[in-house]
Amino acid sequence: MAWVGLSVGEVEGLLGGWGGVVVAAVNGPCSTVVFRWGGEVRELVGSLVGGGVGARLVEVDYASHSVQVERIREELLAALAPVAPRRGEVPFYSTVTGGRLDGEALDAGYWYRNLRETVRFEETARGLLGEGFRFFVEPSPHPVLGFGLQQTAEDAGTADSAQGPAVVLGTLRRGEGGLDRFLLSLGEAYAGGLVPDWDRVFADCPPDRVALPTYPFQRRSYWLPDAPAATATDASEDDGLWQALGGGDPERLSEDLGVRAEDPLSTVLPALVRWREQRSEHAVLDSWRYRVQWRRLPEEAAPTLSGAWLLLSTEQQERREQRGQQEQRDERDSADDCARALEQGGATVLRLVLTAAEGDRAVLAERLREAAEGAAVPVRGVLSLVGLDERPHPDHPAVAVGAALSLALVQALGDTGLEARLWWATRGAVSTGPDDGPVSAAQSLLWGLGRCAALEYPTRWGGLVDLPPGLDRDASARLCRTLADHARAGLPAEDQVALRAGAAHGRRLVRAPLGTAAVPRHWRPRGTVLITGGTGGIGAQIARWLAERGAEHLVLVSRAGPDAPGPDNWHANWKGWGQGDPGRLRCRRPGGAARTQAECGAGRLPDPFGAARGRSRSAGSAAGHRSGGVRRNPVCQGRRGSQSGPAVRGAE
Repeated sequence: MAWVGLSVGEVEGLLGGWGGVVVAAVNGPCSTVVFRWGGEVRELVGSLVGGGVGARLVEVDYASHSVQVERIREELLAALAPVAPRRGEVPFYSTVTGGRLDGEALDAGYWYRNLRETVRFEETARGLLGEGFRFFVEPSPHPVLGFGLQQTAEDAGTADSAQGPAVVLGTLRRGEGGLDRFLLSLGEAYAGGLVPDWDRVFADCPPDRVALPTYPFQRRSYWLPDAPAATATDASEDDGLWQALGGGDPERLSEDLGVRAEDPLSTVLPALVRWREQRSEHAVLDSWRYRVQWRRLPEEAAPTLSGAWLLLSTEQQERREQRGQQEQRDERDSADDCARALEQGGATVLRLVLTAAEGDRAVLAERLREAAEGAAVPVRGVLSLVGLDERPHPDHPAVAVGAALSLALVQALGDTGLEARLWWATRGAVSTGPDDGPVSAAQSLLWGLGRCAALEYPTRWGGLVDLPPGLDRDASARLCRTLADHARAGLPAEDQVALRAGAAHGRRLVRAPLGTAAVPRHWRPRGTVLITGGTGGIGAQIARWLAERGAEHLVLVSRAGPDAPGPDNWHANWKGWGQGDPGRLRCRRPGGAARTQAECGAGRLPDPFGAARGRSRSAGSAAGHRSGGVRRNPVCQGRRGSQSGPAVRGAE
């Protein structure tokens, strides 16, 4: 026998010139075993190795999985006749049939077929993976099928499935047949996600606990500390409440129930009912927690791009390319690298260089239309690199040139009537893991805008792709794979992809259970609270809520300030909300921060920027602070710049 590192289809194509060589076993996508008596298999191995194909002899001294077994068929059936099969308690998957099999079928005839026919190991493994099995243990003196099984799992794309990647393990190895090797395998299984019954493993020898290692010379643990014990269960939360009642802790009880210590029983009892209802609601809401995770995408063969592709960049990027500044290599090479990748993928590339002045929707649509009409083949896609230009727009400095052009591009592409998918390229917009550098706020803005465009223009939108610093041959192939229509190959299309060294990553939304983590549920305002947009309808509701829960001072900031409708009644409302001193309420315009600080310095009002314990925001504005303001740039609006100035500035 011989093992060949090729697929069964490739091996069968080679067997035509080697008479009598047959496939004995198919162990994986690139793991096939062949059989033939005599020296021809040895010659086949030598020929394959000489041609750069992995192959090696498998030393066996008996016939199996070939026509040779038919010579002893009657002898085998007679020897196995006493076998009395019965229905098993553990599901049985057969490498003879390639699927699940009832135990009652395992008679003498089955075991003869098991020795005579081709081993369909890969087909059986794919069936198990398709049913959601992810842990595979080969209990043998030396595992030999783990490699093929791992190949099959990777080829099936289990790393991106809901069940997660497959874990393939053995128990012992050649030359390592003792208890130490078996316990090490148990540890590998635990690291992969299996949980052995450690009480049974260490039943006769209770293990000694060993301190986890620390960083050298730092005495600081490498491992994250365990989360504090949570009070997630009904019993523990109830215990906390009854402890507060029995211990006579009014402050803790009032905080848990959201009431004041001096409130009468008629107020406390309804609060108890609300507390119980809220606790049930929180349990449901906590089960809805999700987080974004980046999963490595399978390395499928790169499909061929067709037609023409428009590649858009800005004049700033082109000038940098011409100057050839080494420190600006990322932006200098992006357009050239992408053009080269598209051409290698089979596309005809049409390059367009845009200026900031071409952010007008009509002007940009005309340029796109002219480029499409001049193409010899239909335009199939558009790859935009303009988002990499982070210069301030000359007319609207709060918006980057790339963001403005990207917005106009989405609109203009629809005006042209082109049936081409639009892709935006960014760099550093997302982080797939700790090896990535810091995320760029300007590039992240494009991803947020791009997701909005995907919802509004589903038939026009292609996706977002975050580029690495440079596109080598492998990265270029991954870019073409991302831009191509995967749906044709029966695979789900990826529209949010991050290309990194060695792999492409897809964006996934995964469950993030709260587990046993303790979560603060209540907050009581103290000191001074600053509310921006505070004199509007929402601000009034927030102000009342804060006052009723103990806020001692409120500073309401809005564009109109004291001139806003309603401030004449604010002080009366303040009394109605349970606060007696009307001097504890202030209405200010954004530019009145200096006056507020002066009052704080004079002792007439606690400092809302230093000693204040709360900040609130309403109507889409943000609280300011000493170091400066927070800007709000609504680049998604049709009239850019109409509100692109600062909505709120802090201390001036």
